[in-house]
Amino acid sequence: VNVAGLHSDDPAYCAIGTVDERCYACEPQTYDGYVNSAYMRAARDSGLTPDECVLLAKRSIEACWKLTDAQRAGYLEKLRAYCDGWRPKAAAGRK
Repeated sequence: VNVAGLHSDDPAYCAIGTVDERCYACEPQTYDGYVNSAYMRAARDSGLTPDECVLLAKRSIEACWKLTDAQRAGYLEKLRAYCDGWRPKAAAGRK
């Protein structure tokens, strides 16, 4: 079984490029270490679709060993609710 996920560690130690005083990326090519930047960079560099990014997020939550089953279920529900919220908007924009 092959499982992939995207994770983040302490952003202050993971920056590649120019970051501001809060360690946020200042340029599109900068990786600031935050997990949202990991997803944006992976999508841009690998051509991932939104659905593939969602699958990576789901797998990352499922693989997190430190979460209790209840916490994991809560995060998966938040991901599902978030995706339910943006998917109709994205589909409407393609018409």
